[in-house]
Amino acid sequence: MKKLIIIQNFIILLVIIPFIFNAQDSLKLKTISKNVGEIIDAEERKEYKLFDEYADDIFNEAQFFENPDKSKLLVIYFKDGTKKEKVLTQTEYFEYQTQINKRFINYDGIDSALFCIIKLYDESSISGKIIEVLEKEIKVRTKYMGLITIPKNRIFELVVLKSNGKQFNKFWMPNPHDSRHYFAPTARNMPKGVGYFQDIYLLIMSANYAITDYLTIGGGLSIVPGISADRQGYFIYPKAGFDLTEKISVGGGLLYANIPDREEIKTLEEITIPIYFGPVEKDTTVIDTAYNYINHRINVGILFGVGTYGNQENNVTLGMGYAYFKDDILKVPVFMFGGMCRLSRRTALVTENWIYTVPYKYLWEGREKRNHTSVIISYGIRFFGERMSVDLAFFQITGEMGIGEFIFPGIPYLDFVVKF
Repeated sequence: MKKLIIIQNFIILLVIIPFIFNAQDSLKLKTISKNVGEIIDAEERKEYKLFDEYADDIFNEAQFFENPDKSKLLVIYFKDGTKKEKVLTQTEYFEYQTQINKRFINYDGIDSALFCIIKLYDESSISGKIIEVLEKEIKVRTKYMGLITIPKNRIFELVVLKSNGKQFNKFWMPNPHDSRHYFAPTARNMPKGVGYFQDIYLLIMSANYAITDYLTIGGGLSIVPGISADRQGYFIYPKAGFDLTEKISVGGGLLYANIPDREEIKTLEEITIPIYFGPVEKDTTVIDTAYNYINHRINVGILFGVGTYGNQENNVTLGMGYAYFKDDILKVPVFMFGGMCRLSRRTALVTENWIYTVPYKYLWEGREKRNHTSVIISYGIRFFGERMSVDLAFFQITGEMGIGEFIFPGIPYLDFVVKF
C-alpha cells in the first residue's frame, strides 16, 4: 500500500511541477493571425465580424495573450480606458482564429442541383443541396436529416462540388480520436470539456474527460455476463499531456486497476474410500492432495510516460512504463510503440504494440525459473464519423508467454467510441 501512495504522489507531482516552473513567466503577446497582427482595431473587428457583444461606440481594440500554462487570454480594451479579460479554451481560441482566417463565402448563384460541403466552426460538416439562402441563414436538404436550417454565423467554409460528387472525399473531417490508439494513450490531449465513452468487446466500459487542456481523468469497469458485481474489475486512469511544439507532445500518467483473483491452496487430507474383497466391503483411509480456492482482489497497473510526434491525422507514439502487480513494482520496464495514419475521409490505419517481461515468481509451476519476455502486436482500421469511431483490428501475443505460432490475421479486436 505504501508503494501505491508513492505512485499516486508521483502522478500529482508530474501534473503540478510544470505549472510551478511556469508560474514565474509573464504573459506573452499572441498573434492570432497574420491578417490582423498583434492588435485587432475597430476596423478589423468590423471586417471579420468579431466581438459582436460589444457596441461600436465603446469598443477600442483587442489583443490575445498566452498564459504560462499555455492557455489563451483575450483582453478587450474600451474607449473609456477600462478593459475586460477572458481566459479562452482551445476551442474558443480556435473559433476566433478560424473566423479571422476564413474565406469570404459567396452565396450568390448557388445551383440548388449541386451538392455542397458545409464546414462548421465546431469542426463538424454537413453535406447536401442548398435550397434557399436567407439573410442570416441557409436551408439545406440533406440525405438523412431532410431539410435543415443552418445559421450563417456557424459556417466556416462552403465548398460546392461537381455534379458527379467526385470532390467529396477530398474534404476530410478532423480525426475525432487522436488522443488514443486502441487502449493505450498518445501524448496528445483533448481540449478542456471534451470526453469520450469507449466500449471494448461489449464487455469493458470506460469514459475519459478533459478537466483542463492538459489533464484528463478516466475510468471504467468490466460487465462480463454471469459474473457478480463483486467479481468484476474496475480501473482509474489520470493522464497529463503538454505540447512542446506543433508536432511534439509529451505526457504521463497512471493506470490503476483492481481485479478479482483466485488463489489455489493445496492441502493433504485423509480420504476414506471403500474397498471390495469379493462380497466383503471394507473401508480404508488414504492420504491425498486436496485443492481449495480463495477468492480475493489484487491491485495491478502501470506508471507510464509517452511521447508523440506528428499531427492530428498522422503520428507515432513511444511509451515506457513500470508495471506493478500485487503492490510489487516490477523492475523490468514495459515498452509501447503505436501509430496512426489517415487513409481516407472516414478511415485510418492504427497499430499498438507492447513488449513486456513477466518475473518468474509470478509464473505457474513447470515454467523455467527466469523472466519471460513477450510481445503483443496489433493492427487494424479505424472507421469514424464526426463523433463516433469503430476499431476493427487483430492482435497476436508472441514470444515466451505467447499463445503459440503466429496465425494470420490474429485474434479479432472490436471497440466503439463516442465523443462527447
